Amino acid sequence: MDFMHRRQLFIAASQLAATLAVVLSCCGLACAFDEIDDALRANDAEFRDDLASLAAACRRDGLTDAAKRLTAWYIGRDADRFVIFDVADTIETSAAAPPAGDVAPNDWQEKFRSLRSARAAALFELANKAAEAKRRSQAYALLWETLRENPDHAEARRMLGFEQVDDRWATPFAAKHFRTGRVWHKQFGWIAKEDVERYENGERRAGSRWISAEQDARRHRDIRNGWRVETEHFVVTTNHSLAEGVRLADELERLHRAWRQVFVDYWMADGEFERMFASEKKAAASTFVAPPERKNRHRVVCYRNRDEYVRALQSSQPRVEMSLGVYLDNGRAAYFFAGEDQHPATVLHEAAHQLFKESKATVKQPGGRHGMWLVEAAACYMESLRRHENAGFGGYDTLGEREAGRFVAAREKIAEQFYIPLAELAAMSSDDLQRHRDIAKIYSQSAGVMTFLLHAEDGRYRVPTMVTLDALYTGRAVPGTLAAACDAQYEVLDAAYVEFIKAMR
Repeated sequence: MDFMHRRQLFIAASQLAATLAVVLSCCGLACAFDEIDDALRANDAEFRDDLASLAAACRRDGLTDAAKRLTAWYIGRDADRFVIFDVADTIETSAAAPPAGDVAPNDWQEKFRSLRSARAAALFELANKAAEAKRRSQAYALLWETLRENPDHAEARRMLGFEQVDDRWATPFAAKHFRTGRVWHKQFGWIAKEDVERYENGERRAGSRWISAEQDARRHRDIRNGWRVETEHFVVTTNHSLAEGVRLADELERLHRAWRQVFVDYWMADGEFERMFASEKKAAASTFVAPPERKNRHRVVCYRNRDEYVRALQSSQPRVEMSLGVYLDNGRAAYFFAGEDQHPATVLHEAAHQLFKESKATVKQPGGRHGMWLVEAAACYMESLRRHENAGFGGYDTLGEREAGRFVAAREKIAEQFYIPLAELAAMSSDDLQRHRDIAKIYSQSAGVMTFLLHAEDGRYRVPTMVTLDALYTGRAVPGTLAAACDAQYEVLDAAYVEFIKAMR
């Protein structure tokens, strides 16, 4: 190793040490605030019991459907998974506090709104306490949970970037469309409200005239003139169908919402978190300025079929015929194809790479010299995103469930006694990883290790993992970064991971 290389490693290690000193001090501060977790558990128990009592009253009154919905509403807090609540951009105000005074025993909806309003107020207070304790991930998630219980919580809405348009809350991007008379359609994307009926009857706009859906399909047959679907964070171009473009865009937004909650310590810029929560202490909510509409959306291209996908990318991407999708940093775009051959996990994986790479300034090839396994581990973890419906009250998503993604395969690898020590993985370059004969097994192991790092021991290694990912993507990492961040030798983490996996059987 030459002098300049040793000097670069020394500088990187010094920068990392400074970062870790701040992070570890924050972790220590967080540990001192056990009363936040105690208060959260107490509020959870009270809310669950109140819902159960209301459900019992409904059953006595013969309101069996209401009782089922009330019972299903409570989602338990579990350290073994992340729950991402589906708070749409355009929920109409619906959870204002009910009128004062007693409510008739069978008027369950008003009582339910009252319970949720009180719950939201408690969650918002705990979010601010978590913020004071520097627990960014917890504080950010509690803001979203606040909106699940009270969609009209003005301060939480503004803190998360929403603004009010008439009787609904919307992001700046959606608000712009609403103000021009457009609505979001699950098949057609953003279209003028007065055009909905004609679209549903098979007509399509072509400038100032109307054409048939068949004519519209012929116009967009070439990907260069494909349908373009824009959402808050993505722009999807496809020559398959407008409906497929909208479906994919909606799936990508779900991924983005989940990714931001789990990896908030990675993407949120220094000072942004403090500014977000400082607003609550000011006298007027209007003093907080929500983040502006995103201008540079993540680009995604979806070809009609696999053959077109291969033909389009084979000159620039070796062995593209073996892939189901790919994110290319050179073009800053993710590429997929429609049809039965496509796998949802591939979309989640490659789009996750895109989010990590494009959500902040990064080096050209994170993990190129070492640590590539962790870059892949984070993308593999996002494959565990799962949708859950909730008794007609809207659904929610989860990440990290033990039967989702590659975690089952990770368990199998331990049972088969396949395991590559973390110190060895950490030293692998991108080429080392891609050429390894057991690359598929390494990906499964990596997914399992990321699940361990994010969930083991109540999230003990979560912030250190974010620090390490940040160091990898900004070019400041060394092979020992993760061990240093976790304040544990790799051998200790190896043993803890194996025990974590065995406990899941």
